[in-house]
Amino acid sequence: MDKSPQEEAVADAAASPQKDTGLLPHAGSEQAIAGRGISDLKNISVLYVEDDADIREQLSRFLRRRVGKLYTAADGAEGLAVWRRHKPEVVVTDIMMPVMDGLSMAEAIKTENRSVPVIVTTAFNETGFFLKAIDLGIDKYVIKPVKTDLLLQAIQKGAWEVKANLEMQLASSVFEASSDAIFITDADNRILAVNRAFCEITGYAESEAVGRTPALLSSGKHPPDFYRDLWISLRETGKWSGEIWNRRKDGEIYAEWLTINAVRNDQGETTHYVAIFADITEHKQAEEHVRHLAHYDVLTDLPNRTLFNDRLGQALIQAQRNRCKAAVMFLDLDRFKVINDTLGHNVGDLLLQEVAVRLSESVRQGDTVSRLGGDEFVILLPEVGAAEDADRVARKLLHAVSLPFRLEGRELNVSTSIGISFYPDDGRNANALVKHADVAMYRAKEAGRNNYQFYHAGMDAEAAGKAAPSPDSDRP
Repeated sequence: MDKSPQEEAVADAAASPQKDTGLLPHAGSEQAIAGRGISDLKNISVLYVEDDADIREQLSRFLRRRVGKLYTAADGAEGLAVWRRHKPEVVVTDIMMPVMDGLSMAEAIKTENRSVPVIVTTAFNETGFFLKAIDLGIDKYVIKPVKTDLLLQAIQKGAWEVKANLEMQLASSVFEASSDAIFITDADNRILAVNRAFCEITGYAESEAVGRTPALLSSGKHPPDFYRDLWISLRETGKWSGEIWNRRKDGEIYAEWLTINAVRNDQGETTHYVAIFADITEHKQAEEHVRHLAHYDVLTDLPNRTLFNDRLGQALIQAQRNRCKAAVMFLDLDRFKVINDTLGHNVGDLLLQEVAVRLSESVRQGDTVSRLGGDEFVILLPEVGAAEDADRVARKLLHAVSLPFRLEGRELNVSTSIGISFYPDDGRNANALVKHADVAMYRAKEAGRNNYQFYHAGMDAEAAGKAAPSPDSDRP
């Protein structure tokens, strides 16, 4: 039947007299070690150096059952060679040995790797040895005859320190290597540490950020309620994440995705905050570009049909609520097809861009100028008091378009025809108003072009009775 670790410890110690082995059992403490972490020893490797063959054999038998890998050596020189070859995580060594003593071996090991835990076992209790051991950074002194529980505790402590050092090194490496910015604050939100990415993204050097609060990045774009809700979430849940606009040292405002986690101690008290953020400015710009393309004309950068219909729908709701009129103007350049055919589409596109600028400059800020396609434009006047208001705008538009255009070294003269419909007189929905403004515009072309016409109910019947435009017409 297999023995428990506690039974094995006692059996190992009882196998030979204490004066020969230097090993004393300590069953009570051995149980404590077994109960709170002895299994962790199975994950570490140990070098045990002892010149006394009997002691080495007995203690090796004891340790081999408890650690993951055990290496042994009979003197310091052999022990140093074994350590260099296998790099065990913890070293247990006697002091007085031939060829090379334990402290000389420990000094050589510590020179190569200061973090290796070295545990000294000796029967000598002399001040000189202790002082030298302290100077070398010896981690633990275990007096012979060795108490197994003390030795296991020392090995366990050394293993924990190795693990903690590795974790700290890993955390430090991740902290510095992360492409995301990281900063750590104390409970009062004072910055304690920042990583390289933080400095690269924000433009602040570590010395400029440490000791200050994250408010040094504030862009001023968020209202106080935004930060109040952030802190409520942090206090209640211990975390917060979201999009935030901050300001770099050079004043540029940028977007970041920020995640903050509270660090709490065993009493549940917040001791630190760890914040990680990524610069998402380019992503936001790409999103905005996609949204812009969905709502604006690529050539003229005017609102497209989709955005115009949305604004027209909102304007009709507002006009109904305020019991006022709204006007829709449909514009079509006169003989634009001739310009395209004779001068080329490049000149035609330049002309459309210049016309878009002039139309936009001729209306109020709250009005909407939209390009539906080709040389067709439509304008929304969301609030007009009477027909005279639209009349005044139409005259201004005709004049703006009639002024000469200088394009690629040549002067062009063009004109436009405009049709106008009103809400609610000429229609109560967007489709009806645009359709009726189009009908009125067609009538303006029939009337000689370069003029505007108001829609009236009889125009539909008149238009239905006329033939469709010929293929060489300036109508698309």
